Amino acid sequence: MMLLATLGGIFANHQSGVSGQTPSDTSARSVTGAAGQNIQLVRSVRALSVNTLDTFNTFTPPASISDNCSKDVTDLLNFWFAILPRDATVNLPPNACYLVSNSHSSLLTIQHTFELTINGNGTTFQQNTYNSAGDPQSPVLTMGRNIALTINNVTLRGSGPSGGGWNEEGNAGILMWQNFAVALNGITITNMEGDGMDVYPLGNEPGVNWYVDLNHSTIENVGYKAIVPEAADHFTVENSTLVSNDIDAEVDFSCQPPQLPLADCGTFAVPAIGLVNMTLKNDSFPYGLALEDQMSCMPVGNWVIKDNNFGTGGLVAQFDAAYSLTLSALQTCGRQSGLTIEDNTSSNSQQPCCGAGSPYLLLQGWANVTIANNHFVYDLNQGLVGGPVVELWGDQNVAITNNDFINFYYITLANRVAPAGWPATTGVTNCGNTIGPPQYPIIESACP
Repeated sequence: MMLLATLGGIFANHQSGVSGQTPSDTSARSVTGAAGQNIQLVRSVRALSVNTLDTFNTFTPPASISDNCSKDVTDLLNFWFAILPRDATVNLPPNACYLVSNSHSSLLTIQHTFELTINGNGTTFQQNTYNSAGDPQSPVLTMGRNIALTINNVTLRGSGPSGGGWNEEGNAGILMWQNFAVALNGITITNMEGDGMDVYPLGNEPGVNWYVDLNHSTIENVGYKAIVPEAADHFTVENSTLVSNDIDAEVDFSCQPPQLPLADCGTFAVPAIGLVNMTLKNDSFPYGLALEDQMSCMPVGNWVIKDNNFGTGGLVAQFDAAYSLTLSALQTCGRQSGLTIEDNTSSNSQQPCCGAGSPYLLLQGWANVTIANNHFVYDLNQGLVGGPVVELWGDQNVAITNNDFINFYYITLANRVAPAGWPATTGVTNCGNTIGPPQYPIIESACP
């Protein structure tokens, strides 16, 4: 078990000592460092899980914990999960229903586990009541400081939404903080007044969630945002359906001095806040995806958006949100780096980010961007009003190649409304793209 002890020590190191770090490159921030080592750690943890599990570590909840949603069992489940040994596998009864998290003072919580696997077998965790006064954090399920946690085939069901909105975002399906290697497979999150999934720091403590994978899952019928990834390194959503269509990578403070010292937010190798190495792959967004990034001076970059179907709403993305990046932040902290949007499709479009004539993809202060091989269909009326598909503010090394922007007439505009003093956008490549209506396509010169 030496590897277990070593891994535990490494995980502790990820979550401590962050405040003394500083960004290593303030001109073009790229995500480098310990990624390869961390991937090996995740593989080692998963392999160790397979090799150590046996029938003595397989459990089912005791019959004394009601599994028909007839009474609240939050405290009983919390106690039972807490006393499970390391390397445990839990098999929940098929199609069970557990009534939980009906008070913000008593929430279903899985924390400080090691190598725990929960096979839901169609189980539902049901929340019947939510008091929105003061917008308390009242998720159905909270996960904190777990290592190698796997949850399969469960539904997290809230009591709404009866209205939802920003003042009820604390009523989430999942709230997670400071976890390492979490696999969520076949999860359904539904009927929430607030967010679907909040990937957060723990209060003001430094430390992100590492290696979180949401796979073959569904988020639907939520009152606010589908996912809010504020604190993660290697966060992946794949093979999933997000009927609720808003991913909001926005933190309500800035790491730009003097609000906070840059060092308090960590580095790209060991972020204390922010979002690095995010992947959205092979997902379905039936009504489109609205993606916002507002993380001033935080570790952000290496985002991949690939092989997704954006349905009738298309992709509307703001990097940084709604023209919010300031020149002083760009000068102090440098550009975000590493964004790939490729091989995605859509069949129609919602309104662009900021009203008629505004862009569908707004890039402010980014470097090393690839937008390639996408097939996006836009409402013809939007394509005629003069706005661009992509608007660039002070960006570097942007390649927009071999895309179909059906019914649109402008691909890019650079520094159109950027305030005086902003650096020029440089290194832009446009080639091989097709614009205009399908019956009268306009095709750019082929890429070399």
